Amino acid sequence: MDLLPHTVAWCKGEIFEGRVILVVGCLVAIAAIGFWKFGGTPFARAAVVPVGVLALLLIGTGVIMPMNNARRITAYTVAHAADPGTFARAEQARTEAFISWYPRTRWIFFGVAIGGMLLLMSGPAIAKSIGMVLLALALSVFVIDHFSEERALIYQRHIQEKSADRSIP
Repeated sequence: MDLLPHTVAWCKGEIFEGRVILVVGCLVAIAAIGFWKFGGTPFARAAVVPVGVLALLLIGTGVIMPMNNARRITAYTVAHAADPGTFARAEQARTEAFISWYPRTRWIFFGVAIGGMLLLMSGPAIAKSIGMVLLALALSVFVIDHFSEERALIYQRHIQEKSADRSIP
């Protein structure tokens, strides 16, 4: 059983996820422009900058993820061709390191969501709009991380199966 097809599939999943994030970021940017152009209420006017910042974060992530993972496919292919065992051991260590961050990320963004809810209950329109954006950001990260973690765990399982087959020296 060769690990490289699973590695490429994992990267392609990350590329697809990045493209989805890019589309969502563009939709959020359209919403920010709509608030700016047509927003007549204090909340709509106050939402322009926070929603615009969220759009930039999503668009930036949506551009960087596909680019980085396309480069990784090339690098992983070269590393695997050079020494499959070393490549598999490096991937095992790498996946173990970043998989441990998923629970921490959930707790951090749970705190961000709580902060967003508290701001939504405050008085000024700018605080409410920042709270709304923090909630949207937290929701986005929860969704993104859910799919990312699922892919990472599947990939790690393939690495472990390869290791159990004793094909990782």
